[in-house]
Amino acid sequence: MYKAFKTTLIAASVTLAGFTSATASEVIFVQKNSAYSTAVKAMMAGKLDKASRYYKRALKHGVAQTRISEGYNNLCAVDYARGDYEAAEDACNKAIANNRTYWRAYVNRSNVRVALGQNDLAMADAEKAASLKPANRIVKRVLANLQSGTQLASFGQPYQASN
Repeated sequence: MYKAFKTTLIAASVTLAGFTSATASEVIFVQKNSAYSTAVKAMMAGKLDKASRYYKRALKHGVAQTRISEGYNNLCAVDYARGDYEAAEDACNKAIANNRTYWRAYVNRSNVRVALGQNDLAMADAEKAASLKPANRIVKRVLANLQSGTQLASFGQPYQASN
């Protein structure tokens, strides 16, 4: 039942592409390639294992250097939804390693770290996101939920990256 709930949330997030988000986690659309398109379709169909495999493939082949952080952030969100928190954390780490100012990856890694029981590290990530994007509603909500002890286990509406 929990997996079905997460699948519904992630499918809804992809359907709403292009809108701004007020929730904690985001999916980013990157440059088109067949592996990436397959990953998005699999995610929309709730086939998260397949989506994860194809995001990994897309990141190895054909994603522009300027979009690598966004791609790893997507992989982080999918692996989080799959319940593979270690893989999700690794993907977020790669997004951040590629771009230390990519606030969305800090938000997602914060959610992952709460799921892993690493609350101090989760708060540090949320605070880093806040230092990068202090007025952002997503960041404010993550901080507020962490401070109140509420884990965010939902996905926001996707963010359409400009090409």
